Parts: sequence; structure tokens; C-alpha cells
Amino acid sequence: MSMLMRGEGRDNARRFFMSRRQELLRLAVAMISTTTPVSDADRLQIAQFERQGWELARPFARLASGETDGRRIVEGIDPNSALVMQMLMESLNEVLRGTGGDPRDSAAARDNSRGFFEENIVELRRIRQLASRERASSTVPRFGGADVTLEMERAHVRQRLLPRWEAGGWRLTEAVEALWRGTVDDAVLTRGVDRSSANVIRLMLRADDAPPASRRLTADRDSAP
Repeated sequence: MSMLMRGEGRDNARRFFMSRRQELLRLAVAMISTTTPVSDADRLQIAQFERQGWELARPFARLASGETDGRRIVEGIDPNSALVMQMLMESLNEVLRGTGGDPRDSAAARDNSRGFFEENIVELRRIRQLASRERASSTVPRFGGADVTLEMERAHVRQRLLPRWEAGGWRLTEAVEALWRGTVDDAVLTRGVDRSSANVIRLMLRADDAPPASRRLTADRDSAP
């Protein structure tokens, strides 16, 4: 029975890590960064993981203090949380090996933001299109189907997408609202946000120039609010 429970725990740890991989990577990059301070939102996100039963606060604090020994990073936490951190460290090392150079520079942040952007490219492209009523009315896919209005699509983004992304540490809300008010200067749109979120904002600004993606908007399966 105990072996079965341990097996289930490992499966839960793997599922949790895979579902939050980009978010966890972004937090890890923030912890090791020498140029971008850890934000209050990052600390709140880690506290939320703790409330869900994942003991990640101490490992992340050890990362932030400069600890690099994997055994010390996971010392004193439960086995399933330790497994999450081990998978995270392996992914982080892959990112750092792929970017090269000093692992504390912005390369890892750029790699992480590119992954988030590619996972959400259809939604981010549509958000960019919603900055122009003319462009929005002449392009598809749309949030909620063919008959939705610009206001309905923007409401969907505000109510369903941005809160979820913000909870994951991606600071996009103010930039999206400013974009929809007519601001397209990336220096203005990225002011005051972390490096990874700023990279996503810059990619979003160019998203409507990218080749159309083959997958549908996730909202097409639902109705826009």
C-alpha cells in the first residue's frame, strides 16, 4: 500500500511539474538573476504552491542565496516536492546549456518567455489584433466564434486569460490594456515589468506578423463572456 501511495505521489509530482513547467522555470530564473529582483508577486506565487502542499519556498530561497548543490537545495522537504525541484533543476540546466554564457544573465529569461509565447501564440496574436477594430473584424479565429463583438472578445481576455497568466507570474495586463488604448511603443508597454514578461510583450507586439498557427483558439470551444 505504501509503495502504491509513493508511486501515486511521484505521478502527482510529475503532473504538477509538467502543468506548471514554464511558470516554475520563470521563478527559478528570477531566483538566480543578478539583475532582476524577486518580486512580491513571485513570493505570493511560491506561497500559493506551499498552500497547495508543495514545499518549494525553502528550495527557491536556497536558489536565491546562490546554492547550487542539488542535494542541499531539496534538503528537509518532502519527497514529492523534492522530485518537482529535481525536475525543475534539470530543465533549468537544459535552458542554461542551450543559451550559453553566464547562467545569471537574461538569456534564460528570453528562452523561458519564448516558450510561453509559443504555447500561447494564437491567443497573443488575437490580443494584438484586438487593438484595432478594423483588423479584429477582418481576421480569424476569434474568441467565441464568428459572431462575437470586439468588446466581447476583450472581456474574454480580461476575465479568463489575463488573470490566469498573472497568477502564473506573467505581468501582461497593464500592457494589454495600454495596447488597446492605442499605445504601441514597447518601451512604454514594458515599463515596470520583469524581464520575462517584457520579452513576451515585445513578442506579442509582433505576433500579428507571424505565420498563422494551425491550432484553434482555446476559446473557440467555449463562448466568450
